[in-house]
Amino acid sequence: LLGGVGGFLLALAPEWLLGGTVDTRLPAILASFVVAGTVLPRMDLDGRLRRRVFLAATIVMLTHLLAAGGFGRPAIMQLVLLMTIGWLPAPGVALPPDQSTATTSVNAARLTAIGCGLLFVLVCVCGLLPVFKQSTAQQIATNALLSGRPAQAARLLKEAQLADPLDPTPVRRLTSLRIDRGRLDSAPADFSDQAIRAGLDTVQRDPHNWSTAHDLARGYRLRWQQNRDGADRREAIKWGTTAVERYPSNPRLHAWLARTLDEIGQQPSARDQARETLRLHRLLEQRGHVDKLLSDELLEEMETLLAVPEATIP
Repeated sequence: LLGGVGGFLLALAPEWLLGGTVDTRLPAILASFVVAGTVLPRMDLDGRLRRRVFLAATIVMLTHLLAAGGFGRPAIMQLVLLMTIGWLPAPGVALPPDQSTATTSVNAARLTAIGCGLLFVLVCVCGLLPVFKQSTAQQIATNALLSGRPAQAARLLKEAQLADPLDPTPVRRLTSLRIDRGRLDSAPADFSDQAIRAGLDTVQRDPHNWSTAHDLARGYRLRWQQNRDGADRREAIKWGTTAVERYPSNPRLHAWLARTLDEIGQQPSARDQARETLRLHRLLEQRGHVDKLLSDELLEEMETLLAVPEATIP
């Protein structure tokens, strides 16, 4: 029981320390384990049976850690195990002399098993079904995008976002889709607003991810290109710089920031970012990271930024 409590505290610690959204399903499952550990009758096991129980627990834990079991979700698997343990008392355990006490213990164990069964249904309804609904909507949205139906894809991603309010993936994809569609000349003017709203929602779900900051920067840049508002310009630079700070070894982020700074008229800062972009590209090339290298067009653009004479920069 203490090990289970410690495990849940470790699972919740990153959200508490980093200020993210705490998954409220974990404390609920923790409470169910506390109740089960309190209600289940205490049984004295002999040495042979204790070794078998320890071996079984070790196998179950290794199965979870290796993700090799039929159930990849420990909360569900452990509830099933508790139901089985409660409903079928362990063989080879000496019953107390008082038969009524033994019957009471068995009934208490079976009541616990019934409670675990109800919790199993609750976990499936509140935990599994939203995830399945969200993943299904995302898969259909991907198919819609590949089939050239972006409006349907946006609607499905919105459904996925509502189905699982803790997963940042659907809203992040929705942000990128809004930005990509907002670049089109025929796109409505409010697409940039929708992209920014989706990006801010992503910040609430995943506040420390570099791609979250980069998506927001792209959204503000798109809106600045449409209305030339100074606030949008400052937000684009702020979030673009944040993305670079969170992933400083990514040359694409530096290149994007260099482009944006050059576009808004901050050429000295743009040159610094272009210089860093080329340095990182050469470093990655030397170390064989072919998948992270920049395209020839982007490299030429960065070199052009650096080729501008200093005297022409105000």
